[in-house]
Amino acid sequence: MTHYLPPSLLALFAPRPPLPYLSPIDKKKPLSYTGIGQYIQAFEDPSKVDYSQFRPIETKQQIKERKARERASLHEQQLQEVIKECLLRVFFFQKKLVCLM
Repeated sequence: MTHYLPPSLLALFAPRPPLPYLSPIDKKKPLSYTGIGQYIQAFEDPSKVDYSQFRPIETKQQIKERKARERASLHEQQLQEVIKECLLRVFFFQKKLVCLM
């Protein structure tokens, strides 16, 4: 079917020239693994470490619960302030009404 196409469109279906040959890349020898025996003296002795200074790490669930508690307490404080302001307004409004009568 393509042999009926004009030469300008046939050029679109022509194969590309072959890729030039490149020699394979020389692989470097990877570094060999070594142990940590030579570094053991740099570590602290576990029997002499004071673990009381370390605090436990919170899990995602604990962080989520702590933040929810903090938000709830902050919201409660804000509500208490709003209630206090409303009560003061009502008190002063009643006091003005009493003075006007």
